[in-house]
Amino acid sequence: MFMHIEATAAETALGRGVRSIFDAIGAVRQAHPVAPALKEVPSDLDTKRLEEIVGAQGELKDGVFKFTLGRPDIPVRCTRCGGLEINSAMGYNTWAAFQGTQQRAAVCGDFAMLELEVAPVIRELRAGEIEVVAVHNHMFFEEPRVVFLHYWGVGTATDLAAVFRRALDTQKQTTADNSCCSS
Repeated sequence: MFMHIEATAAETALGRGVRSIFDAIGAVRQAHPVAPALKEVPSDLDTKRLEEIVGAQGELKDGVFKFTLGRPDIPVRCTRCGGLEINSAMGYNTWAAFQGTQQRAAVCGDFAMLELEVAPVIRELRAGEIEVVAVHNHMFFEEPRVVFLHYWGVGTATDLAAVFRRALDTQKQTTADNSCCSS
């Protein structure tokens, strides 16, 4: 489960607010313990091949191979807080995390999209048999509006990477020609 937070305040107030959230989460977890998650998942992926397909460098950590792709071509600013730039370090990015084997892998992730990119990206993911799990916004008062899409798929690692790449290319095409409704 994901929880997104946003606030504008003095650094110390923001820090205290985030600390109180972490403390509340800790209290709930202490009151209702669950079995710990695996420290590392088994994974046997051809990471170089995945990088070739996606066209970007990934990072392997604890058995998960992850691509994190910012959107420096489209600057986003918060109109409520004096034009503060929102960048990939603040979560304005697209990512894909792979685990498993070449023959049976899982991918999950998040697309950061402009409004006109939503339908074409969904169409491309679904055509590649990747499930769209959620479409929502993470922010308020950003310009331009950014919509986030969470997804999940299972298949061969190279097929999943190819679908992810095609969805990225669809975003670039939509942005270039400002269209969203062509078939």
